[in-house]
Amino acid sequence: MKQSFVTYGCRGGEYCSGPYLFIPDGEAKSQAKNNPLIIRINGPLVDQVHIIGVNLVNLQTIRVYKYGLVDREAFEVENIVDLRGTHNTEIGLRIETGIQNGSPAIFATDQNCFQVSFEI
Repeated sequence: MKQSFVTYGCRGGEYCSGPYLFIPDGEAKSQAKNNPLIIRINGPLVDQVHIIGVNLVNLQTIRVYKYGLVDREAFEVENIVDLRGTHNTEIGLRIETGIQNGSPAIFATDQNCFQVSFEI
């Protein structure tokens, strides 16, 4: 798995960024990587990696739930982001994997903790 953070500016009026707005001003801009502190914790039920200090992301936690704890193996990514020094900026997390999930590929994402959206 490879991940990277990107940012988008916005085009439009004074308030063109928000919870239900996405009006990018162009292609995503990659965020430069610094030297974060990485802490790995292995446990009997969950393995965790804490990454501290990645630009706008103050803390990223990746959890891998071990087989048998839930219906199937799963992982969770949690980001704590500080956008106080920005204005009308969107941040995104790109995840690249070798997962082959059919043709055409289907991507599922959570929309608002109540609905799942499927994209082809």
